[in-house]
Amino acid sequence: MRRIFQVVMATALALALGSTAAHAAPTEKLPGEGKDLYDKDFSGKQLAGDDFNNAYLSKSNFDGVSLTGAKMSWVVASGTRFVGARMQRVQMTNSVLDGADFTDADLRRASFANSTGEFPTMTRANLSGANLSKVYFLSPDLEGAKLVKAILSGAELPEAQLMGANLTGANLTNADLRYADLTGAKLTGAILTGAKLGNARINGRTCAAESIGTCR
Repeated sequence: MRRIFQVVMATALALALGSTAAHAAPTEKLPGEGKDLYDKDFSGKQLAGDDFNNAYLSKSNFDGVSLTGAKMSWVVASGTRFVGARMQRVQMTNSVLDGADFTDADLRRASFANSTGEFPTMTRANLSGANLSKVYFLSPDLEGAKLVKAILSGAELPEAQLMGANLTGANLTNADLRYADLTGAKLTGAILTGAKLGNARINGRTCAAESIGTCR
């Protein structure tokens, strides 16, 4: 019953957000409908390249796991731990990541496109070259994260904690950064065209509510 409830909630969330999953045809998969891997402990294992697509991974532990190149799209990973995991080039698109913890994870060139999540933690994670286009992450913790040349076009990141993050060369076109805290963040060469910056905090200054593309 727990799994059915959370899959239904994941579907409802996708519908509410207008994500790719929300517009799927009835015969197409929805997040978490595949293998049930709830509350499993994978810590310390070598799982590079493994296929977890469509799995239900909530509350599982992947701390320190090697997941380089793993396929993890359309998963439900609410409350799942990936602390210090090696996840270069992981495909985690169209997934539900409420409360997932990626602290200190290596996520270079990983893809989270179209994924959703409330309060995911990516503190000090290396997301250089990663694709976070069109994600919806409510109040994500990205403090000290490395997002050099990351793709965040169309990303919705309201109330994001980006203190001290490195966004050098990142593409933030049309991103939603309202109420985000970018204190001490590096924005050299970052593309902010069309980005919503209302009430965001940048280098000790709070942007005007109507700020788009530049902090006014």
